[in-house]
Amino acid sequence: WTLPPNSVDATALMHSLMTDLTPCSGDSPEAFLSCVPRIGAIVEEYAVYKNLRSPSAQGFIASDGSTKVVSTHEQNVSNVGIYNGCTFPANQEYRVAIQKHCLACGQFLAKQGIRNSDYGVDFVSWQDEQTGEWKVRAIEINLRACGTTHSMMWLKFVAQGGHLTPEGEFVDRHGRSRSYFGTDEFMHPSLKSLTPDDLLDLVKKNPLLQYHEGSTTGTIFYMIDILPIHGKVGILTIHDTPAKATEHCDKVKELILSKIQ
Repeated sequence: WTLPPNSVDATALMHSLMTDLTPCSGDSPEAFLSCVPRIGAIVEEYAVYKNLRSPSAQGFIASDGSTKVVSTHEQNVSNVGIYNGCTFPANQEYRVAIQKHCLACGQFLAKQGIRNSDYGVDFVSWQDEQTGEWKVRAIEINLRACGTTHSMMWLKFVAQGGHLTPEGEFVDRHGRSRSYFGTDEFMHPSLKSLTPDDLLDLVKKNPLLQYHEGSTTGTIFYMIDILPIHGKVGILTIHDTPAKATEHCDKVKELILSKIQ
């Protein structure tokens, strides 16, 4: 169903619904709409904007119902909506805003009785062409650990401490801000020639592929057991900024492929 152009008239909207709406159930528009007062409805806006981004925020609801935001990310989503990886933290222009919305969602879930649970909120964001202001809209709540959850867990584990600032940055125990780029989808046919032991041998010989505890920067590999089966492996690169973390990951990929091709 398409919103009538330039129309905010309730009568025009209802007429459009009754004439243009085609319920997938096969019911008539009248029968479909008669259910709305009883069971409710979800109305979605299809957003078509330039520079559309897909940030997300993750939170946790404790056993006492208290809620906290644990991370924000820029999600790498394909043209067909498949999640391929993430960058931490989300863009600073709207990071605090999505943290606020994420916290509000968690508090609402806690009021419904949810306890001891991870959750995530996906957003879309775009920059207003006239004002330059970044807009954000929540599009989905996931009551579970999300695709970005393990990346933050890795950072906290290898950094051996640290905390999230009110501005959404991760600061290690030495007071240094840390960012990361993570992907579950480093895939190439040549990677099937590698065993997990082969990859670990490459790591031992190449500092670029290693994690460096002193600087809390470097590379972490995961899902290495599926290398010879699917020809892919997960990579998390930690650095000072998201840009440096992304650049580091690109260099890691190039190095690995150069060693096996």
